[in-house]
Amino acid sequence: MIRYRTLLLIVILSLTLSIQSIGQAQNIQKFFSKAKVGEWVELEGRAQPDMSIILKEIEMVRGEMEDDDWEITGKIRAVNREEKTIYILNIPIRFDENSEYEDDYDIIKSFSDIKKGMTVEIEGQYTSDGVFLVKEIGTSEEKKDESNSTELVGKIQAIDPASHTIIVMGQKIVFTPESRIKSLMY
Repeated sequence: MIRYRTLLLIVILSLTLSIQSIGQAQNIQKFFSKAKVGEWVELEGRAQPDMSIILKEIEMVRGEMEDDDWEITGKIRAVNREEKTIYILNIPIRFDENSEYEDDYDIIKSFSDIKKGMTVEIEGQYTSDGVFLVKEIGTSEEKKDESNSTELVGKIQAIDPASHTIIVMGQKIVFTPESRIKSLMY
């Protein structure tokens, strides 16, 4: 009797997971049928060695967005002191005299405080030539379970439903069956 109940529980759990997977696959298909180049999204994922991002979750951003409302949170891969540029993924992030250092943890007070490996949150503008211009930077707490976690707020630049990918800030965002679509209101 106990084996029968255990087997029944396993079957029910498997069916539940299968139904959830089907529902998620339908959400991904719906996303690709509705999303348009130029729409704003907020996403979180895990950076890969090839600099693509495996998507954890995505949400369409509604409302008025300005040219300098782009955001990126992630680990600094490189720092070029001469050019006042850092890199997160493959994105060149450039500082100028208007860049503000607004750090709640009081770690980054100037460009000289920025180091490779830091996790930072940056607001600014992503330009048509693929450069992110910094309006404001501060440190960000790294999520303990996700050292390669990256967050982006920006416009969709390209959509490829066949490969389940989009491009945001020049980065390939890869949808998987585990990717969560937070909003599908169109």
